[in-house]
Amino acid sequence: MSLILGKRAVALSVAVFFAATFSSKAGELNALGATTTVDLYRHVIRRDATDAHYVTASKWFTALWGLVAGTAATLLFALIFGGKYPKPDDWISLVFILVAMRFLALAEKKRVQELVAEHEIDVAPAPAKA
Repeated sequence: MSLILGKRAVALSVAVFFAATFSSKAGELNALGATTTVDLYRHVIRRDATDAHYVTASKWFTALWGLVAGTAATLLFALIFGGKYPKPDDWISLVFILVAMRFLALAEKKRVQELVAEHEIDVAPAPAKA
């Protein structure tokens, strides 16, 4: 295939494939989180919360479903391909990646607040908490 398209086109094709896969998986996880929030959490566990609370719960359920799916995929891969389970170093690396993502999210939030304070961007005001 690289003889026909060249190495860069093959690399671009692989990148497009992964982007499409991740987009599809993100949609699935988002749907699972929203469904869990509306059908289970909102109607069974917490009926009288605000919309902001349900949005936060949906984010947490999405993250939970992502962890469940990732863990299940990792364990099934290990069972199917000869019991090569992830090493403790792999799990520690994953924790560091998640911590780094959290710091990046906090930095982005802080930067947005700075830009709003400098009137560089406009955002809608947050709804008042009851």
